[in-house]
Amino acid sequence: MTRFPLLDRGFVEAYAEWLKPQFADGKAFSADTLERAFTLVGRRPEMLKRVVGEAVADWGGAQALDALIERNAQLIQHRAWQEFASTYNALPDAQKAVLDAIARLSPDYTPFAEAALAAYQAVVVKPLNNSAIQGALDALPDKELIWRAGRGDYAFEDDGLRAWYLEQHPQPQLLGA
Repeated sequence: MTRFPLLDRGFVEAYAEWLKPQFADGKAFSADTLERAFTLVGRRPEMLKRVVGEAVADWGGAQALDALIERNAQLIQHRAWQEFASTYNALPDAQKAVLDAIARLSPDYTPFAEAALAAYQAVVVKPLNNSAIQGALDALPDKELIWRAGRGDYAFEDDGLRAWYLEQHPQPQLLGA
């Protein structure tokens, strides 16, 4: 699987410069604030644009703009985490086991390798058969939790959610015990 590099600080600085002339008073957006917001929204340009747009719509003056941008980014991040947690909680055990293995083994996750089979068993009591594993791999992309880059190549849709998942679940949780 070829992972595309994330947009870096150069993108944020260029976006901040592009935004300057959009306002009559020439308000300079803090590149540091935009960088924090960009990180909070998973380094997705469309989400950064949304955060900035919401901040401008709520604008309480030049002093409040940077705080609004950061607050809006945190709200979007929090909503994404809540949505992920809700989706995760509704998953069958086999899908939870596969998702956990992808989170822990990426970028070296291989669905039917010994390491993956051991990771599944750390979450579910009895070993998963191949059809349960494949069924989970087929279902999880439809729930926008993982994506398939190619045959046997799977990754989290969003590395920020993967990091959050691992923070919430530092150890595999045994299900059905």
